[in-house]
Amino acid sequence: MKKKLFIPLVCTVAAAAPAWAQTRAITGRITGADGAGIPGVTILEQGTTNGTSTGPDGAFSLTVQPSATLVVSSVGFTTQKVVVGDRSTVAVTLKEDAVALSEAVVIGYGSQAKSEVTGAVTQIAGSAVQNVPTVSFEQAIQGRTPGVQINQGSGKLGAGVQIRVRGASSVTASNQPLYVIDGIPVTSNDTG
Repeated sequence: MKKKLFIPLVCTVAAAAPAWAQTRAITGRITGADGAGIPGVTILEQGTTNGTSTGPDGAFSLTVQPSATLVVSSVGFTTQKVVVGDRSTVAVTLKEDAVALSEAVVIGYGSQAKSEVTGAVTQIAGSAVQNVPTVSFEQAIQGRTPGVQINQGSGKLGAGVQIRVRGASSVTASNQPLYVIDGIPVTSNDTG
């Protein structure tokens, strides 16, 4: 009776042993066009959740299946797929993604690279307020811009409105927003 139980157990372990032996460790380095290592690059075995990221010098190590394909990706670079094959060392040179790097944000008084914009930018298309029946543009944008509070000072005809962008936070200037009309900065006193 003991012999019959022992034989299926040995067969199961023997059948699973080749699957364990098939995985192997690979090492590699991810570099840019200049040859410098790129830190924080994600290396993922395609079709699995097995992955890692590169260290400060662009080096990595990962245990994969022999027929694995690595998906190498990083922000600002094009994603590449690398077939491991029988190699134990993989070297990949990533190419910059020119489209992602050249994104620009046009703001009221110029343009900046998207990575250099530190504040919140809200944009309203002219078509959104073109046919709105209002007396002033302040009333037209009221409720359409996040973080902008527009309050009517009084009920008198022609009375000014109070506009606050994300609360009263200015230390050295007034809390009125900067208006730029056709590229010309206008202070709230010069609206005529």
